[in-house]
Amino acid sequence: MPEFNVRPVHLDDLPALVELDRLVWENIGSPLMTYDDLLSWHEEGSPFFFLAEYQGRLCGYCYSRRVSFDLTLPHIELFLSRELVTGKGVSNIPNDSEGNAAYGISVTSAQKGSGMALTRAVHDAFDEHGTEYFVSFSRLSGLDDYIRECEKEMKRPLSLHTDDVALWYAHENARILKLRTWDMAKQKPNLDLPPLLKPDPVLGFHVRGTPYGILDILPNYMPDPASRDYGVLIVSAYPYR
Repeated sequence: MPEFNVRPVHLDDLPALVELDRLVWENIGSPLMTYDDLLSWHEEGSPFFFLAEYQGRLCGYCYSRRVSFDLTLPHIELFLSRELVTGKGVSNIPNDSEGNAAYGISVTSAQKGSGMALTRAVHDAFDEHGTEYFVSFSRLSGLDDYIRECEKEMKRPLSLHTDDVALWYAHENARILKLRTWDMAKQKPNLDLPPLLKPDPVLGFHVRGTPYGILDILPNYMPDPASRDYGVLIVSAYPYR
């Protein structure tokens, strides 16, 4: 594996991060981070903002916000607040310099191996700062395809609220991916739908190798036809256990 130099992001790195974000995400339609977005992250002072270089060239960055979190309704509902959703797959959960959790927002990699190098560095920082939870969102990128397949099989439109279908779909993914079950999670609706046969590609990628659990869905998380704009709130106890 190549040797990567991973270090905290400095203010003068931000223009290069904007360009890297455009290079990686523009052609697949993901919302792009602007200079002002990245500047606001830098000004928050999170200890979980790193970049990776290979042979002096920028090849990746990651950002997690330091936050307060516990498995009670006030905290869960804060993360599901539509007022805090930016429309870019990011929630403006308040930064807390004494927080016990990390809210994972972005990992951008332009070279194989840089994502892993960044992950190791940020996990070291989690250990250093006593992180107890890792909180994140994922798009439900297979939801639209699943609904279309159901309608094709039943030869009629689904007469169900999409919130219920999205939550059912999230729980079906948890079953296939063998995710942990949080006692506080919004319960799976009792819907008569065909079983899901393969996991959601984006959610499956995000939870790979970590014992996440699903807590709830977030409608209007970001403009994304494949997920019908739904995100899912996922949480792991950290260190992973």
